[in-house]
Amino acid sequence: MSDISWRLGSFDAVLIVLVLCSPGFFIGLVLGAFGNPKRRVVGAFIGAVVGTALAAAYLYICLNSKIVLMADGFNGGLTESFRIGWPGFIAGAVVGSFLNPTRRVVASLCGAAFGFILWLGVWAAFF
Repeated sequence: MSDISWRLGSFDAVLIVLVLCSPGFFIGLVLGAFGNPKRRVVGAFIGAVVGTALAAAYLYICLNSKIVLMADGFNGGLTESFRIGWPGFIAGAVVGSFLNPTRRVVASLCGAAFGFILWLGVWAAFF
C-alpha cells in the first residue's frame, strides 16, 4: 500500500482548471483588448472570460468524448481534435470576418475559436 494519496477539494479542482485554461485566458485578454479599442479594459476582461470558457469547453469536449480514446492519450487527442475540427476553424473565421467588417482580423480569430469548439461539440455529440 502506498503512502501517497491524491485528495482534491473543490478549490483544488477549480485551481487546476484555471491553470489548464490559462492559455485561453491570455489569448482572450489580448484579443479582447485589441477588439474593443474604445474600452480596452472592458474588452480585455470580457475576452479573458470568454477565452477561459472556450478553453474549458475544449478540455471538456476532448476529455469526455472518443477523441482521446481514438488517439494515443491526451497529447494524441489534441492533434486528433485539430484533425477533426479544421472545418470549424475555417467556417468560424469566415463568419466572424463577415459579422465584423471593421475589425476583420480579430473577428476572424474569435470566430475561428468559436467555430472550432462548436464543430468539436457537434462531432462529439453524434460520433
